[in-house]
Amino acid sequence: GSSYDLARVLDCPIVLVVDARGAGKSVLAQIKGFLDYDEYGLIRAVILNKTSPEFGKILKPMIEKELGIQCLGVMPNVKELSLESRHLGLVLPDEIQDIQAKQKKLAGIIKEHISVSDFLNIANESGNLKKENQTGLWEMQVPKETLRLAVARDEAFCFYYRENLSMLKNAGIELVEFSPIRDKGLPENISGLLLGGGYPENYLKALSENLKMKQAVKDAFCSGLPILAECGGFMYLLDEIKDKENHSYEMVGALKGSAFWTNRLIRFGYVTLSDESGMHMKGHEFHYYDTDNNGVGCVAKKPTGNRSWQCIHKKNGGYMGFPHLYYPSNCEFVFGFIKEMENYKKQ
Repeated sequence: GSSYDLARVLDCPIVLVVDARGAGKSVLAQIKGFLDYDEYGLIRAVILNKTSPEFGKILKPMIEKELGIQCLGVMPNVKELSLESRHLGLVLPDEIQDIQAKQKKLAGIIKEHISVSDFLNIANESGNLKKENQTGLWEMQVPKETLRLAVARDEAFCFYYRENLSMLKNAGIELVEFSPIRDKGLPENISGLLLGGGYPENYLKALSENLKMKQAVKDAFCSGLPILAECGGFMYLLDEIKDKENHSYEMVGALKGSAFWTNRLIRFGYVTLSDESGMHMKGHEFHYYDTDNNGVGCVAKKPTGNRSWQCIHKKNGGYMGFPHLYYPSNCEFVFGFIKEMENYKKQ
């Protein structure tokens, strides 16, 4: 799953972005190392990041002469335009003040110091992708009646695989977004609930104080509503979440347990999930929180080595736990959940 391996699978050329800040000719050795390991000859050019245009003018001819690879230019180190990161990745766009103005300034800098035309010429060398036709499979599985699936979407719950949502839409499911932070209840006439990952730990007070939403989710769970909850969404369903200072905030209480900060990545990386029914599905875990009740409905196994562990709460036809599930790895999983939604609607 590395960037290089994806480029290999997609037959896609690579432009290597090298951090040249505070470096001299050692940048050439770094680039040469990547070129030596480029088994499939995918690296077509380099961009020098976080360095001055003046130094870039010195390095560019050296790179092209000594290494035989094109240098497209430099990206100066403009501190006020940097996009910061935190424990689970980049700060989200909606949280960055004047992000569009920053993007415009960055675009101007790129246009001035990097050969965009050469970059596009390299991009156009990529191979053509073939799209498999699976229409027949979907037509057999699409429910007769439209089913509504409530999807949590706000600052606290925002991590979703786009492919997962597309699969649900293609299967005829109507996705209805709502905010566990601000809304006072779930959308009407729903037959399922999707609680994605995100940053509930950054909004514990707001989530805890929204009593009507917490009660609505718990009532829906107790009524048999099928729920898919991943990572932060799973934590929201527990009795409580503790912050970094060990202060407790009451959550939905649909599942027993407490989530707590560990200050390190827990069970990080790709996994294959399986259960006693023979279901197999790919996913990943990426979280600094853990809980005293991870569930025992599935077994997660790392792709290399023998490490495995129990996870996932299975109830009402739903799956709730830390792993982020990748639906395209098992279409039948999606159709099974839709069937549970149909059964719930009939009840």
